[in-house]
Amino acid sequence: MKILYTDRQLGMFEELQLSATPISEACKILDEVLSDRNLVRELAVDIPKTVVGRNRMSAERILRILILRHQKQLSYRSLERQLKYDIEDRWFCLVNENVPCFKTLQNQLALISEDTIKKINGRVLSIARAKKITQGKRLRVDSTVTEMNIHYPTDASLIQDGIRVIHRLIEKSGIKKISLKKLKSKLKKPFALLRTIGRRNKEVRKKMLEKIVSIGEEVVAKTKNIKNKIIAGYHALLRRVVKQGSKVLQGITVIKDRIVSVFEPAARPIRRGKAGKSTEFGQVVQIQEDEVFVTNWQISPAKNDEAFLAQAMSRHKKLFQKAPREVATDRGYWTPENFTLLKREKVKHISLPKKGKLDPQEKQRQRNYHFKKLQRWRAGGEAKISWLKRKFGLRRCLDKGEFSYGRWVGAGILANNLMVLTKMMT
Repeated sequence: MKILYTDRQLGMFEELQLSATPISEACKILDEVLSDRNLVRELAVDIPKTVVGRNRMSAERILRILILRHQKQLSYRSLERQLKYDIEDRWFCLVNENVPCFKTLQNQLALISEDTIKKINGRVLSIARAKKITQGKRLRVDSTVTEMNIHYPTDASLIQDGIRVIHRLIEKSGIKKISLKKLKSKLKKPFALLRTIGRRNKEVRKKMLEKIVSIGEEVVAKTKNIKNKIIAGYHALLRRVVKQGSKVLQGITVIKDRIVSVFEPAARPIRRGKAGKSTEFGQVVQIQEDEVFVTNWQISPAKNDEAFLAQAMSRHKKLFQKAPREVATDRGYWTPENFTLLKREKVKHISLPKKGKLDPQEKQRQRNYHFKKLQRWRAGGEAKISWLKRKFGLRRCLDKGEFSYGRWVGAGILANNLMVLTKMMT
């Protein structure tokens, strides 16, 4: 049965604990914000109705547990432990009885979609507008990369991952006609040589990769007729990885739609020219802000900043019923069409640097006081992205799957917005 709301019922022991350690003011304000039943109704859409079995956790409690997890960056096991022993978190999450095990928490949170979190975030922003915390006078956009939880990909390691997973699934499903034990054991020697000699010797590295690719081709040929859907999916990925390896042996270095993980096929190699990490493996997250909050975000496999600016303007007008007075971006968002769009929307001050060589008129525009001031404000967007990565988990997604990736990014941004809202209300 689907339950929407939960009443707070404290036992005698919990009341004694709360009298000794009272609830903080920020936690009380956040509790008041999340008591809005519209937020709970938005989340309840993702929770299916059940006729048999035990009742699910209430939608209100699931929402609070999701926020707590991302505000404190907890794993599911740590989340279970936190709800057992921290009285303030128990009070906030409306835990009236025994805490569910970590697996139940994981299954309940896995139901939430990114679209639902966007709707909840919109409700939170409407609360902020009603309290006149934000008015939507400014808009800035920037992009970053949230990595997926994968190891550094090499063609050899990806082939090994594919063979290992298919071997495990075949044994688990009880298919006795096909055995990959001998082929799997053949990989040990090439990998040992790659780790020791192959790092320094290109010829040895090439020979070992040839052996690993040939073993991968044998596994692909041996398992091509398996009808199990899960094994067939990994078989298709292994076949693509083996083709990648053979192309590298032929001297082809640029491969379109390169697979970088057997476990996270949606991960993309993204080069951003950073000094510490030249290539990141995940997806691009476009982030849109007003004066105070992150108002919108978009996840895409490739960096396409120019197309996002028009969507950001449309979203801003939908939220605030008006265009912003000031817009600030970096030059990655520049196109003549985008500049014309901002002019057409009657944006008073536009801080959109032009790409390429500047003519005298453009130089004069970029020397303007408002242009420079807005560029300084735009630089604060880098600080906000750093804050989201350090405090709310946007550096790396620890959940598996593309659906979970969207939820992870959205929940981190929602947790940040709620924390900012409680500070402003305090």
